[in-house]
Amino acid sequence: MGTDFAISEECNLYRECGDYTATYGDFVLVIEYTRDDFTRGCSSHPELSIVLRDLLLRTPGHPDYIHDGC
Repeated sequence: MGTDFAISEECNLYRECGDYTATYGDFVLVIEYTRDDFTRGCSSHPELSIVLRDLLLRTPGHPDYIHDGC
């Protein structure tokens, strides 16, 4: 692919994380926007860095701010 790593949004939602890891191994950074997809990803792909964020990327202190990682 020509790059050292990949950043994927919602690969757990679309069930394509395996495609990324087949090419990049554990050099995949994943961003998920729902708790279910995040939880499934953390369970299915513990070798990856997965972040849960709110879709509008709000800042800390905003009532709808979401940030978690595994």
